[in-house]
Amino acid sequence: DAGSIIVRVSDAVNLIDDSYIDSTSAGSVPKVGDGGNIQIEAGSLSMNRARLVASTYRSGNSRDVGYGQGNGGSIT
Repeated sequence: DAGSIIVRVSDAVNLIDDSYIDSTSAGSVPKVGDGGNIQIEAGSLSMNRARLVASTYRSGNSRDVGYGQGNGGSIT
C-alpha cells in the first residue's frame, strides 16, 4: 500500500508548473496495493498545471484527495 500524505500549513499551498503530490501504489504482479490518501489543510490551495494523484497501477483501491480550509480559505 502507498502511504498517506498530509500537508498542514496555516497559510497557502501553491502547486505550479507541472508539480504534483502523488500517493500511488505500483506493486508488481501478483501483489495488490491500495493508493494512499492525500489531505491538504491550508488557508488556501492554488493549482496551475499541477495535479494530486491517489491511485494504484495493479489490483487495489484508489484513495481520497481532500482539502480542508481555515477561516476564509479558498481554492483556485
